[in-house]
Amino acid sequence: MNSMSRKITAALSLMLFASLLNAATVTLNNVGLADDEVAPGSLFDVTLDVDFTDAPGAHPGSHGGGVLISFDPSLVSIAGFTASGAASVVDELPSVPPVDCTGAMVLCFVEAPDTGSIGTFSFLVNPDLEPTPGEPIEIAIGIADVDDFFGTFANRIPTNQAFVPDFIGTSVFAVPVPATAWLIASGLAVFGSFARRRH
Repeated sequence: MNSMSRKITAALSLMLFASLLNAATVTLNNVGLADDEVAPGSLFDVTLDVDFTDAPGAHPGSHGGGVLISFDPSLVSIAGFTASGAASVVDELPSVPPVDCTGAMVLCFVEAPDTGSIGTFSFLVNPDLEPTPGEPIEIAIGIADVDDFFGTFANRIPTNQAFVPDFIGTSVFAVPVPATAWLIASGLAVFGSFARRRH
C-alpha cells in the first residue's frame, strides 16, 4: 500500500469515526417524584426521552434504535410501558441480537423525531423491601444500546446514517413509609370499625 492510499484510508476512517461521535442523547427521567423517593410497594414512572438534534443526517430526522433497560429484579419489576406516539415502537430491529436475562427489557423504536419522549416505563418497587430511616436503598435503572458492539442507532433521512448517542440512566431511593402514614392508616381502620358497629 503506497503513501497516498494510506492517507486516503486514514482520512476515510477518521471521517467515519467522527460521524459516530455526536452529542445525541437517550435519557431516562423520573416523573413527579419528590426528592426521587419511593415507598416499598409503590409504582413510579420513568420517561424515555431523546435528543437527536446533533445526530448526522437531515433534520428533522427519522431516527431509530434499540435500548436495553436494566434493573435489579430483587428491587423493582417493570409494570408496563406506554408509548407516547412520538415514535413507532417495534418488536425488533433486524440488527438487534436477542436478549434473554432477568432484570432487563429491550425496547426498539423507529421514526423518532429529533427531540421528545418515546414513552413511559412504570416500575413497581418490591413491597418486601425494608429500608431503614436515614439509609434509603438506591434503585438504579440503567440504559444502553442493545447492541453495544455495532450499535443500532441511525437517522433514516436521507439514508441510514449511524451514530452513537450518550445514554443517561436514573436512580430512585426506596425510603420507609413515614410513621404518620401508619398512624393515619390505623386511625382510619379504628374509625371504620366504629362506623361498622353503629350500623
